[in-house]
Amino acid sequence: KQEKPEPAFKVFGTSPLKTSVEEQKHRIVTLMEYQLKKQVPKTQSKQCLFELPALVFEGIPTPIQEMTQAQLRAFIPHMLKYSTGRGKPGWGKDEMKPVWWPLDVPWQNIRSDVRNDIQKKTVSWSDCLRKIVLSCYIHHNRT
Repeated sequence: KQEKPEPAFKVFGTSPLKTSVEEQKHRIVTLMEYQLKKQVPKTQSKQCLFELPALVFEGIPTPIQEMTQAQLRAFIPHMLKYSTGRGKPGWGKDEMKPVWWPLDVPWQNIRSDVRNDIQKKTVSWSDCLRKIVLSCYIHHNRT
């Protein structure tokens, strides 16, 4: 049986406080683990794990193929917040790129198209933005 590593923590305060906490260290850690276990949410079905925003603009459900480039550029950062749980996307940082991000779309700020001229002639920027939204929704089983 493998033992848990000894939790490391520092106590800041007066000498009597430090001594008291050190004496009760095992009890404190045990109580903390118990309280943390109580806070773990019950597992949900995969469908409910991610509440992605609905494709609705100005109160009107909008199919992705009918979304304008301006709507897509406004929607994608909002969608990223729901998908990643981060306030900011972290454009350009590979470690911040979601696993579902399309390989052929640069992980750069979507406000500008940084693809090369050949790529731009092959696929429109609006279609690339639609691909981003579709990849996210497929990844989260929201098709």
